[in-house]
Formats: sequence, structure tokens, C-alpha cells
Amino acid sequence: MRHTGNKWTRQAEELPLHRPIDMTLFLAKAIFDSTNDSIDIPKNAFKNQDSDLTIIQENRSYGEMASYNKFLSDNSSELKEHLNNLRDALNSLKEQDKI
Repeated sequence: MRHTGNKWTRQAEELPLHRPIDMTLFLAKAIFDSTNDSIDIPKNAFKNQDSDLTIIQENRSYGEMASYNKFLSDNSSELKEHLNNLRDALNSLKEQDKI
């Protein structure tokens, strides 16, 4: 469902449920697990991923990198807290044999 500003409508953007999970995994690796401006993602981390992936960061201007680094500096602890909450919820579900 989507709200148009006046009412709810049945029009919606479709997003398969695995996509937000894949995006969260990629985001966590991009922020906290990049080395030498690249990210290694093992085979089968994402749906239909047949081989290991290495993603290399594009060249960015000094200003863009400064802005990105400031964002991480200002928000890293909050991002970690949210990811830790997600991890705890997933671990709890796993311990209960729900996933």
C-alpha cells in the first residue's frame, strides 16, 4: 500500500523480501568491511549469486570522500547499534529454531 498524500492506494512499489536483506548485508560490508577500497562478498551471500564478488570503489573527489567520512564519523555508533539489534533479533530467532 502507498499513501498518495490524500488517501491510501493499492499501487505499490514491489520489492521482493530478499532484496532488503541483501541490501543490508551489502551496506554493512561496504561501511565496516571494505579493505583497500574494495568489498569481498562470498558466493551465495545474495540470492542467485553463483561466484565470489569483489566490488571496487569508484574514484571520488576529496570533497565527496570528506563528506562520506564525516557521515561515518558522526553516525557510525548509531549504525552499529541498529546492526547489532538486527543481529540480536536474528540470533534469538535462530536459537528458537524459527530461522
